[in-house]
Amino acid sequence: MKFPPRASGKPRTRRRSSPIGAFLPQHLEHTSRVFMLLYLTVVVALVLEAACSSPQRQ
Repeated sequence: MKFPPRASGKPRTRRRSSPIGAFLPQHLEHTSRVFMLLYLTVVVALVLEAACSSPQRQ
């Protein structure tokens, strides 16, 4: 039994992308990646700042 043609408007070939792109619109996928990179940068900066400012490291 084959799949019916895509009449619902949801392409099945976008499944190989990141899980964020599965429920976000296609044009938001790149923006979400940029935001994830920004979030990771902020988290790393906060962790480094906390590690450097803690009195145990001095």
